[in-house]
Amino acid sequence: MDENSHHMVCEKNIWIICSPVRICLWRIGAKCQLTMDVRNPVNLVNLPLYVMKKNLLLFFLCCMGGFAGCKSQKIPTDFSLSFGVGGGFTGRWNGYAIDHLGNIHEWQGLGSQKQTAPIGVLSKKELQTLLKTFQKAKFEEINRDETANMTVQITLSQRGKIHSVRFPLSNEPTTSDQDPVTRLYALCMQAIRNVSAQIP
Repeated sequence: MDENSHHMVCEKNIWIICSPVRICLWRIGAKCQLTMDVRNPVNLVNLPLYVMKKNLLLFFLCCMGGFAGCKSQKIPTDFSLSFGVGGGFTGRWNGYAIDHLGNIHEWQGLGSQKQTAPIGVLSKKELQTLLKTFQKAKFEEINRDETANMTVQITLSQRGKIHSVRFPLSNEPTTSDQDPVTRLYALCMQAIRNVSAQIP
């Protein structure tokens, strides 16, 4: 053995299991060898074994926390969100549709006779935030089918399910409205305005 160095061999197995998803992420098995130069002022060879184990475990737990923080919400591939306003004297409808990639199309027309045109793309972060807001509001549990002279319709499609609500259009829908569906509609329109503002 080299006189200028010391060796430490740890025979312990350390298992780190990610309990939320019930899978084993890591096994640091069998042997790990630490070599320290005697000229190094920090001589870890003399550290107790339990200190080494504690520090090693803490390191991997921090790594796991970092990986979990980077995980983002996955958008279903069949996701689509359509919202618009229609009725009145002409019975014409105008609105927007967003797909799972964030592509936005503007649509307008009478009944099923609608014309569409692409107007921009919602960023992944904005799309995830919008979907999270719908989930938090429990949109798919809201049952509303109220028509008026001017009616708002919101349709959310994802994971093989389609859910729609209809309700009267208020004069000035805001993101702080007490009515949850009016608030969601205002948030959707705000997202469209943000994208439109970026188009030269």
